[in-house]
Amino acid sequence: MALLSLLITSGLIWFNLVGLGLLANYFAKNYAVSRVSAPILLCLFFLFMEHFWGFGARPVFLPFSTIISGWLIWKERSTLRQNIGVEVAFTMGFLYCLVWRYAFPDINLVGEQMPDLVFISDYMSGMRLPPVDRWVPPFRQDFYYSFKH
Repeated sequence: MALLSLLITSGLIWFNLVGLGLLANYFAKNYAVSRVSAPILLCLFFLFMEHFWGFGARPVFLPFSTIISGWLIWKERSTLRQNIGVEVAFTMGFLYCLVWRYAFPDINLVGEQMPDLVFISDYMSGMRLPPVDRWVPPFRQDFYYSFKH
């Protein structure tokens, strides 16, 4: 069941990234540049905005972005056909990261697991960044614990 969940989640991520690349292609006019730069710019924008407003624990825009991505993929299927090489390269890189992670699942330091879990858990709460620290409660988590050692 976990493998099926991973496949569905990875497919949805890839599907939304294709739609995001097609949307950015309207502005960049270069599919390869838009396919690479659009996720980076979107993540940086949302990270910036979360310092002013928290988006909540579950983003409500995800189903809408999937529908919009599907519509863009259908509408711009000729663009995808013209840039099939870029799409294959992007998909191979995407799959390479997944294969690498699951071929070597134990590449992590034991001392990093607990700070990583707390760091992810604090940031997934959806409140304004930086979130309140779970280990030192009145203060905000504005640094990564492992860097202070």
